[in-house]
Amino acid sequence: MDLILTVLVLAIAIKWGNFKNWQAYYPTFLFWALGNFLYLHLTLAKPLWLFTTPMLPRQLAEIMMSLLMFPCFLLLFLPYFPQKGTLKKTGYILIWVFIFSGIEYWALKINHFSYFNGWRFTYSMIFNAFMFILLVIHYKSPLWAWLISIAATFVLMTLFQIPFLNQ
Repeated sequence: MDLILTVLVLAIAIKWGNFKNWQAYYPTFLFWALGNFLYLHLTLAKPLWLFTTPMLPRQLAEIMMSLLMFPCFLLLFLPYFPQKGTLKKTGYILIWVFIFSGIEYWALKINHFSYFNGWRFTYSMIFNAFMFILLVIHYKSPLWAWLISIAATFVLMTLFQIPFLNQ
């Protein structure tokens, strides 16, 4: 199933992704990948969610997600983001939240994804909305995105009682 999803996302990105202007999206891709790697490191002792795919070791699945899937999703998300209209922008983000949440729900149902330490599917949907908004902010104003991310990290780590320093 992981292979099918990966091939499907790659095929869709090749068909409709904006590879021609990939350099414009590269800093935001690095922001997203670094955010994921920081999540993995900061929550090593107390994760909120994890891939539990039997096909690949978890670390390899995370690397594949960050370095292969995220760029594909970004090349499909950012180039088509509406430039005008709050309703259009909101609807567009909601479509992507639905896509990501749908993929996560499917992964949960086939036991390729698990929640821990109080995390729930509802939180993932909220997180996905926040993440896509943050990606747009980063694309337009990286400094603001970093400041918001740092604040959100502190809030989430405090709410879910994740230690800032792992022993």
